[in-house]
Formats: sequence, structure tokens, C-alpha cells
Amino acid sequence: FGSYHSKMVIVRKRDELAVHVVTANFIFADWNNKTNGVWSGHFPVRHSSEATVQASSSTAPTATKPTRETHGANEEHIGADLYRYYQALQALGSSPPTSFRLSSGRAPTAADAAGWSRLRFDWILHYDFRSAHTARIVASVPGRSAGR
Repeated sequence: FGSYHSKMVIVRKRDELAVHVVTANFIFADWNNKTNGVWSGHFPVRHSSEATVQASSSTAPTATKPTRETHGANEEHIGADLYRYYQALQALGSSPPTSFRLSSGRAPTAADAAGWSRLRFDWILHYDFRSAHTARIVASVPGRSAGR
């Protein structure tokens, strides 16, 4: 053990996002021999006002990209928490500390770091998280941190 890993499952469907946060490690012994907790939330796609008009057509409604003022990453909700968490992981992967090692034991290459830089997480903000108005994710990522 001693390696960083999330204990979360995210299932992205066409019309909803399912988020499951668990207390167990993803190993048989934890699930079979220990008491665990699971938090689950299901969040629908946020639709634009045009989507209502499009619903009668054969094309699927499109999700809107919320602005930072209306439902974006600066707000305080579980979706914004997820978005900021993945941004922090992306920053770590794009510029890993020299001591960082992949699960294979090798140091990440420039190509590995570039792959992280190409990842986009804006899709998280296309879902409506208002149903979980009291749920929050308190996440940490490996590395050095400074308090506010």
C-alpha cells in the first residue's frame, strides 16, 4: 500500500452522471471482510432552453456549458468539488514531482505529462448537482500544499 488512489466511481451516461464515493479500497478483502460506506448521487444533464424545443425533433437535446456565475467551478457544490479535484490531478500529472513514480515503478516521461495536459474536465459542469446541495467532496492530491 502507500500509493495514492481515489475511492470513487464515476459513471457518465448520456442523460446523467452517477457518482459513487466508497470507503473501501478496490480489493476483495476490503469489500468482503470489512464494514464499508458508500455515498451515491445521480445527476441529470443540464439542458439549455433550446433543448425543450429540440425534444420534439429526432436529435437529442444538448447540454449547456454553465458559466462560472451560474453553475460553474467557482460555485460551492459537489460538481465544482469534482471539477477542482480533477483539475488538481491534471496539474500534478502535467508537472509531476521528480520523486513521482508510475505503478510500473518508472518515472513519467514528457509524453506522459503531455497526455495529462490534454485531458479536459469541463464535461463535469454539464450536470445539475443541485439535488446534492449538502454533499461535498473534501479531496486531497499528493504533493506539497500550502494553506490559505
